[in-house]
Amino acid sequence: MNEHMDVTLMIADDESFILRGLKEIVSDSDLPLKLIGTAGNGMDAFALLLSSSPDIAIMDIRMPGMDGLEVIRRARDAGLTTHFLILSGYNDFSYAQEAIRYNVHGYFLKPLNIPEFRQALSAEYQDVLATRAKSASDTISTDELSSLMESSRSYFLAQLLQGEISSADVTNARLNFLHINLGPDSSVAVILTPENSDSDFETDFASIITHTIHPVLKTFFYEAFLYQEQQIVCIINLSAGNEDLLLARIKACLTGLQKKNGLSFLAAVGTIVPELCQCSASYQAALSALSYRIYGTDTKIFDSGIICHQLPQESPRSIDSAPLADAILNGDTTRIKDYCSAFFDSLFFVHMPPPNYIFGMFLFLISNVQKDIAIKSSHPVSFPEFTFDDLNILPSVSELKDWLIDFFLNYSELLTASHNGHDQIIRQAKEYIRSHLDCNIKAKDVAALVGLSEAYFTIYFKNHSGVNFRDYILSEKMEYAKSLICAQNCSITEIAYQIGYQDYRSFSRAFKNTVGMSPSEYLNAASKNTSP
Repeated sequence: MNEHMDVTLMIADDESFILRGLKEIVSDSDLPLKLIGTAGNGMDAFALLLSSSPDIAIMDIRMPGMDGLEVIRRARDAGLTTHFLILSGYNDFSYAQEAIRYNVHGYFLKPLNIPEFRQALSAEYQDVLATRAKSASDTISTDELSSLMESSRSYFLAQLLQGEISSADVTNARLNFLHINLGPDSSVAVILTPENSDSDFETDFASIITHTIHPVLKTFFYEAFLYQEQQIVCIINLSAGNEDLLLARIKACLTGLQKKNGLSFLAAVGTIVPELCQCSASYQAALSALSYRIYGTDTKIFDSGIICHQLPQESPRSIDSAPLADAILNGDTTRIKDYCSAFFDSLFFVHMPPPNYIFGMFLFLISNVQKDIAIKSSHPVSFPEFTFDDLNILPSVSELKDWLIDFFLNYSELLTASHNGHDQIIRQAKEYIRSHLDCNIKAKDVAALVGLSEAYFTIYFKNHSGVNFRDYILSEKMEYAKSLICAQNCSITEIAYQIGYQDYRSFSRAFKNTVGMSPSEYLNAASKNTSP
């Protein structure tokens, strides 16, 4: 049995805008749900139920042809075990009472309380998985059943960290059903992560939990699991006054990871929250504490006490980016370095300001400079794309500063090249492409030819040729293919190889998407001397 089998869902409502809204809620939920169909009336809804037997059905009560409760009654008579969630514009107790008789799992009034509905949908998803696990216990192996339950447990714990479950009742029900070694009371989140971000420990994850972490934390009620790529997260029931004991145990975990596994780890401890369902706040505090690793302190354990709560002196409004924009436009590397250094130093209103504050001010500065240059330059060039995560992975304060300086120096070089010689660069790039149409042309190779980084080159090419680099290559290849087809000296397969495709099918698909007809159709048109 495949424990990751899709959970199927259908939606029935006679109002099209509500159908669209419900589909968006489902697609935005991050649950692996497969929408098998929708229905706009009761008869179609019942037919869809019989033909598809979905795991979950979202059903409006008032629909033409047959109301939602009648659809559910007939579905139950037919032996369907679908989990129903009912929508109604009527706050009528008799509807709810009848829905309960048919084992409907949720009754929601319109307009929907979307967070509440998403939480119920998530709970139904968990129920479906749990029901599958229970019904499959007699037909699948112990290992398969264990894997299915472990998947459900990990998903539930991830929901807690993400703040997707805020109800104590839902939390308690999941704890009991999934046999999770946690209580509903005060808790804390602890993050364990490699000191070197390049470390790869996922292969040994089960061993690390079983042989290193569990012997140290086994006196607590806790759960440990791999969350994201570089984090082992421990959710631990902990009451106030036991913080020192926990810190001692975490220190022992880090020592064990070093001795037993040869891994150097860091730990981050969140704040204690009064209920388990609030542990997302503890996890966020642990993440904030962990971000202080960039300051290169000797500590291996970061707790919420390290977080700076003092208000900064600088704000986005206080940023005067005009001098930096002028230095960039003039290609003045000294002024760029001096401005960035002074700006960086101004952010240190305390010895260790919040890293997120530094990242945020970086983003504001870049945004302001981009606006200044767009106003002052007749031919502005787009900034290279980057994300908050690109800054977050930098391991030290000094590398943060270097990143900022290099970012603007590289942009200044790109802007200068754009103003002084973009025709030559574009000409070189296009000549290379035309002479290598039989190859798999890569941006990094052309970028090296013209002396730019790959990221800057692709932006540069788009700004000055008016077309995306990949689109330009495709267009050139297809134009060359058309000329070869018209010459009628090669087979279609040979033409595919001559323009860098390794198989006929890929070439044929690309040709049809670009030209609007298949290579064979184009050849027939050419043979008839028609204009394709």
